[in-house]
Amino acid sequence: EKLANESALHAISQANISVETSIRNMENIMDIIARNPHVLKFIRMKIVDPSDERYEVESNVRSLLAGFTQYYYDIESIAIVNKNDLFISNEMYKVENDPLIDEDWYIKCIDNPDVLHILGRPFGRNLTEYKKVSSDEIFSIAKAVRDPSNNEVSGVILIDLRIKILENIIKDIQLGKSGFVYIADSNGDVVYAPVNHVIPRIKRQWFSDERVFNKYILGQHYQFIYTSSFYTKWKVIGVFSLNETLKEVVNIRNYTLVILLVISVIALGLSFILSSSIAKPISKLRRLMKKAE
Repeated sequence: EKLANESALHAISQANISVETSIRNMENIMDIIARNPHVLKFIRMKIVDPSDERYEVESNVRSLLAGFTQYYYDIESIAIVNKNDLFISNEMYKVENDPLIDEDWYIKCIDNPDVLHILGRPFGRNLTEYKKVSSDEIFSIAKAVRDPSNNEVSGVILIDLRIKILENIIKDIQLGKSGFVYIADSNGDVVYAPVNHVIPRIKRQWFSDERVFNKYILGQHYQFIYTSSFYTKWKVIGVFSLNETLKEVVNIRNYTLVILLVISVIALGLSFILSSSIAKPISKLRRLMKKAE
């Protein structure tokens, strides 16, 4: 069990590092977009600005965003919303005419502008993809944009990422024969998990300060081990069956008992042969002595 835990911890720690690296790369892309002069012009624009000027700026911004979505497979779509509720994206459109600046994700970024916000699945959002991508296939990240001229928070960049970015990291991690790894957010809700009958039966309140614990699910004894990311606030969780792990130990024990039994039979036979080789001459001598008497 100790060896299994050490192996699982090493695997999920490496997965956690890979997830952090991927998300940091996306944050770097956000920073590049935020420093682009065309994007800075866009976040300063107002609805009353001349349409010709807006068209030129928006055209340049769309070209910039298209370059990132075209060459980075993990990016499904990018959108920018400025403080005046002007919105631009090549892949997304507004579902309703309600202001985007009143959305929870936008307010969250404005209230805490210097950190990356990982929003999870885009449920209930006033934006959707032209490609009609399912919410289960993407997750969103967002970050505020500061105007370098006055350091004022002037908008938000929103990126939808394909869930494949997480699947590719953890899909090849094997914990025993039926063990698996999945990712949960800070609330314990599943961000990505392989198809497994155990996942729906895992309760978020199980995860506390104890990083290794056991639970019975459907009559099976499962070991849970997880690590948390300070950067993403996500948990990478490994789950594997202790029944399988202990089954290997039982098999080793049974093999050992069989080997000991075989060795004992052989030893008994050899001891019988050895004792016979010693006793036979003595018996023969005894008979000859009686004969001589």
